[in-house]
Amino acid sequence: MKIKISLCFALLFTLSSVNNTFALDHNDVTPQEAKNMIDSNEELIVIDVREDYEYCAIDGHIPGAFNYPWSSGVLQQRYEELPRDGEILVYCRSGYRSNLAANFLDDNGFFHIYDMLGGFSDWLWETAGCVDSDGDSVRGSGGIIGGISTGMPIEFTVAVKPTASIGIPQKTVNINTKKNIEVEFSGRHDPCIVPRVIPVIESITAIVLLDCLLIEGFIPRVIESKKP
Repeated sequence: MKIKISLCFALLFTLSSVNNTFALDHNDVTPQEAKNMIDSNEELIVIDVREDYEYCAIDGHIPGAFNYPWSSGVLQQRYEELPRDGEILVYCRSGYRSNLAANFLDDNGFFHIYDMLGGFSDWLWETAGCVDSDGDSVRGSGGIIGGISTGMPIEFTVAVKPTASIGIPQKTVNINTKKNIEVEFSGRHDPCIVPRVIPVIESITAIVLLDCLLIEGFIPRVIESKKP
């Protein structure tokens, strides 16, 4: 009976040791300690687990940090891209999401995880903005997420379709004789309007933005002139 009890305790101790081997605990560090790590360790991998619109916001992110958002599940899908034996520093805006991310990496066998307490809100040093890494002239989300400006420059892509020739008789005016005439085109003569469409797009954009300011009440709908 004593032998069986001893064996049970030994088995439980062994299983507990195995579980502790794989359930690793990450290290919490202050922003100052994180800054020292970044400055002294070129091999350190810095992971920003905020969403891309936060990563590319006007206040930027820690220079050299990679963006693996937690809330949208990017880190959970791509964590195997990271080296399990590498030193990894994770951070978010205030520390809640980075703690979840650090626990997740612990559970998946990462050995050297550091969680920056207080998050990016407590970061007092240099920051970096987003760059156009893929050459599409769009940085991050283009400055708008869900219809709300993130503070970054608003950038968007416009596709311009050539105006097609209309193959039916049309009425017009002969500028030489000043008389009404009827013209009809055969074949296709699609002109390229790109050089002329740029000021049109800029004007439409300005009108839309002004309309939004009017709707929100930032510009009065009726401007009264004050007579001297």
